[in-house]
Amino acid sequence: MLVLSLLLLALLVGSWVYLVMIVIAARRWMKVPPPLGVSTEPVSILKPLAGLDEGLEANLRTFFTQDYASFEILFAVRTP
Repeated sequence: MLVLSLLLLALLVGSWVYLVMIVIAARRWMKVPPPLGVSTEPVSILKPLAGLDEGLEANLRTFFTQDYASFEILFAVRTP
């Protein structure tokens, strides 16, 4: 019974140490400002799809490699 109690105590102490380390790391991470020149505001891209478009695949591929932190791509068509 003593071994089980010691094992549970070790797990509890280890969990508390881990919790404290996570809180310290989170506070340090929150203090670091975002890099300059990087927009954190979401961006919407509207791409109309109608008719023949030369190089459509390469054009669409560039939309998915944006440097924005958050963006959405809206594809507009004339008919479903």
